[in-house]
Amino acid sequence: MKIRPWSLAALERFSKEGGTEILRFQPWESVPGLCQGVTVRPSREEPELTYRRLSAGMQGEGFGVIRRLKQVHGARVMIAGKDTPGSIPTGDGLVSSEIGVLGLVTIADCVPVFIFDPVSACWGLLHAGRRGVAAAVIKEGLRVIKETLKVDLKRVEIYLGPSICPCCYEVGPEVARLLAKVSQGGVVTRNGGRRYADLRHLLAFQATSCGVPHENIFTSAYCTSCHNELFYSFRAESQHALGRMWAFMGRRE
Repeated sequence: MKIRPWSLAALERFSKEGGTEILRFQPWESVPGLCQGVTVRPSREEPELTYRRLSAGMQGEGFGVIRRLKQVHGARVMIAGKDTPGSIPTGDGLVSSEIGVLGLVTIADCVPVFIFDPVSACWGLLHAGRRGVAAAVIKEGLRVIKETLKVDLKRVEIYLGPSICPCCYEVGPEVARLLAKVSQGGVVTRNGGRRYADLRHLLAFQATSCGVPHENIFTSAYCTSCHNELFYSFRAESQHALGRMWAFMGRRE
């Protein structure tokens, strides 16, 4: 399957807003009201503090509603609306057609999947690690967008944000077999029989199988492990030291 090259740094831009440094996908910056990006790691700041600062800034920028999830590495995708849930819902994806709603997910090696329809301005934001890829969270997100929000998937654009690259993501035989069921070519064997997985390749394959044109899928130039000075990485650090980045998406009022 043809997938866009990794060298997309020209389509990504770092900026600083309200004390938070952010990596953005430049082609969407011209869309009126659309706000999206991934926070760059601060200096050992607790994720909740980053969340509170980011949320406070966004509320002053036309977002009256902030939606987040209790992530479980699954395939549950929810509609993000202006209704007020009693607690933080469990899931790994948000989609919305409403203005003034901002969705957030946390990442650190897992893939932040940004989905956007330039015609209806509907959006989706997913958290996809190896278990989410195996559970086909991107297929579920696209299904919800198509069936619930009535979006033609041939118009959809997808940006697979900064996450661990296949050179850094070694997996065991059981995980390799599980991911190989998703797509051929997403798991490779090299270096004396060691297996490495390309989560973004697997996600792109799943998206095209749903009808998203391959030319509409873009992959970040950044690996969270190779660029550990910019992003948190479980593989490059450890669970004890691990922080989180926040991926966010929404349309301002």
